[in-house]
Amino acid sequence: SSTWDWAALPSVVVSIETAQSALGADVTEAVITVPFEFAHAQKAALRASAEAAGFRVLRLIHEPAAALLAYGIGQDCPSGKSHVLVYKLGGTSLSVTVLQVNGGMFRVLNTQTDHSIGGESFTSALAGHLAAEFKR
Repeated sequence: SSTWDWAALPSVVVSIETAQSALGADVTEAVITVPFEFAHAQKAALRASAEAAGFRVLRLIHEPAAALLAYGIGQDCPSGKSHVLVYKLGGTSLSVTVLQVNGGMFRVLNTQTDHSIGGESFTSALAGHLAAEFKR
């Protein structure tokens, strides 16, 4: 049996080989997404883990901003402000973030996470409903 340092685990998961296999090309640089609520120490540990895996980390960006980039939101509006709501429904939590988009730049205005609701809550409620219907 062995003991893992939590900061070393991402370097195993986020490996160059995994990225190269997925992309079919050499990968040496990375932009890494981080949850908005990550503290500076957590961001530094993630960066160090990625660098230990062999990546040159170009930038860390918040997950909600990465979601907007992935869908091209805000990239075609060079002037004028708009606001966007991004939500992430995980297995055990729901995170909601409001961002301001201005000229292709994103600024997180607020983010809230509720750990009392998540995908497992929906699964449990649906299973309960179906069980009740089945018993009728």
